[in-house]
Amino acid sequence: MKLNKQEVKAVEDMQSILDAIKHPESKGCVCLSSGDITNIERVLGIDLWKATLGNCDIQKVVRGKEHLLMKICFKAGGQYPAERHCFFPFQVRAKATK
Repeated sequence: MKLNKQEVKAVEDMQSILDAIKHPESKGCVCLSSGDITNIERVLGIDLWKATLGNCDIQKVVRGKEHLLMKICFKAGGQYPAERHCFFPFQVRAKATK
């Protein structure tokens, strides 16, 4: 199947996330831009903003799975760089109460 550049980029970004989940000790943390996340949602239909939990959303993580796998880098307020540390549901033991 022939993929365009946008589709290839989305598949490669998703593969890097999956590699970080499979081999966290060698791959480390994946840092994606908000544009990369939007591209994955547009091409693959996976919304990683909703699928992951940030630091303020979790209370406890599962022992042995506390390693950060993904960060989303974006501009907060238009000019200041910010990042969201993302934890997947299988890493979270207890969610924070709001």
